[in-house]
Order: sequence, then C-alpha cells, then structure tokens
Amino acid sequence: MSRPSALSSARRASRKASPGPLPPGPAPADALLRDWLQVGGSLTRHLRAGAATVKVHRLSQGRSAPLPGEAARVGRRLHAREVVLERDGRALVYARSITASSAVRGPWRALLGLGTRPLAELLFTQGGILRSPLLAHRFPPGSAWMRHIRAQCREVAPEIARARVLWGRSSLFVKHGRVLRVLEVFAPGMPPRADRRGLRR
Repeated sequence: MSRPSALSSARRASRKASPGPLPPGPAPADALLRDWLQVGGSLTRHLRAGAATVKVHRLSQGRSAPLPGEAARVGRRLHAREVVLERDGRALVYARSITASSAVRGPWRALLGLGTRPLAELLFTQGGILRSPLLAHRFPPGSAWMRHIRAQCREVAPEIARARVLWGRSSLFVKHGRVLRVLEVFAPGMPPRADRRGLRR
C-alpha cells in the first residue's frame, strides 16, 4: 500500500530537523525578515529568546471556509485556528493553522484543547510528526488573503492590519497521514532574532 501523498510532500523530514532555506522565489529586501522566514524549529521558541513575555491571543477557532490555495492541501471542510503571537507587548505574528474537520476527531484532536497555549507545545513535543520544507508567501494589497488578515488582526494587531504588503511562511505537519498546514505571517519591522549569532538586539 502506498504512503499518503501528504507524507511524500513532507519529504520524510524529521519534526526536529530544521526545514532549511526557503526555496528560490520572491524574497523581501529586509534581511531580518528573511531570517525569520527561514528559521527552522519552533517559532515560539525563537520569539521567547531574549523576551520577557510571549502571549498567544486566540482570534478564532472552529469550522472555516478555505481561503485561496488551502483546499488543495487540506480539503474544503476545514477546522481552523487563528492566533496572534505577542512578544513583550508587541504583536509580531499572525498564524492560521488548518486541518480537515475529520482530523480533529483523529490525530489532530489535541488542537481542540490548546486554548491560548502555543501550537508549538503540540507540534514539537509529540512523536510521529513529519514536517515539510518552508515556503515563503507574499500577500499584496487587495488580495483575499490580505483582506482576511486585516479583518482578523484589526483589534489585536493593528500594525499587521495596517501593513500594505505582508510576508509569511507555511509548512505542512503530517501525523498518521493527516495534514495540518501552519501559516505564519510577520509584522512589518520584525526585530532581530536574539538567538542568532551575528545579529544584535
């Protein structure tokens, strides 16, 4: 029996391994932003380095219609969790995590009980999870994605909501053949990573 195509797309990457550099394509001019787009491992862990506090604001969770490009990865019946990550009082990341509605009754059921805890507590503490390489995304003005992000972030993360163009990254996490797609979108003017040599805070 052949393995699920989602597993092939993950390229059999270990959940603990760095996804490596972003594939060739458009890239932002901001070197600090490029660094955040390609850093591997847990994004929450990198945000916590050198920070006093990192908070998760849950914007919404439950059934969701697919946004452009999502149905091809996960299907049309989605469960979505949307949050903003705040570091030392500043909203830095909008994240949207989606899986098939049926998967939250199966391998991704722990997603339902996360509350305001970071998703990293699920993805980087459990075994048997594979991760695909990272992909970069640019969200231009007027796009359906930009309209959605602005609507979601207007109250909690106005800096993200007001941005003309946004950059983000996505990867697939696969458990027992079921896909969880995680998209992370960065605020303009991201600070340097405190856990990277050569970058000063």
